[in-house]
Amino acid sequence: MPRRPHLTEPLSRPVRGLLAALLLLGAATACTPTLEVDTPEVDGADARVCDALADALPDELANARRREVVSSGSEAVAWGDPPIVLSCGVGTPLGFSRVASACQDVAGVDWFVPDEQMEDQTAEAVATTIGFDPALELRIPADYRPPVQVLIEIAPAIKDTVPNPNPCVVADPRD
Repeated sequence: MPRRPHLTEPLSRPVRGLLAALLLLGAATACTPTLEVDTPEVDGADARVCDALADALPDELANARRREVVSSGSEAVAWGDPPIVLSCGVGTPLGFSRVASACQDVAGVDWFVPDEQMEDQTAEAVATTIGFDPALELRIPADYRPPVQVLIEIAPAIKDTVPNPNPCVVADPRD
């Protein structure tokens, strides 16, 4: 029987190291299960914008890697564990009023975050874009507080892909 050295000789140190790294990578990926996200249904132009945004979003956000998401309706994207979750095509946030609510402009994107969430740094923050069509909701777990760095990092993709026909106008307190 002919000798098969590739089956009987030990693997070289670099090959063993590469195999170990691949096994660790596979184990790390397997530890972060697919995330299921309930999102609203969108269609037509909104669906195309949501798809384009999902493609434009970074692979890493707040030092957290992007993870696999299954959404019930429109696009959703998530990073890390606990997950930062961005949903596309959401409605007007509860408690928001164009007349009375404050908008936070972070890196050129207008956000609404309820006052109680701004004050409580130990709770999840739910930020919703204002003026962008379709609207986006970003859920930021307390582990990533304060949320401003996450909002800064995600702003370029939003500004490049989501129309902003109705920017939030903050009243001048001197008026």
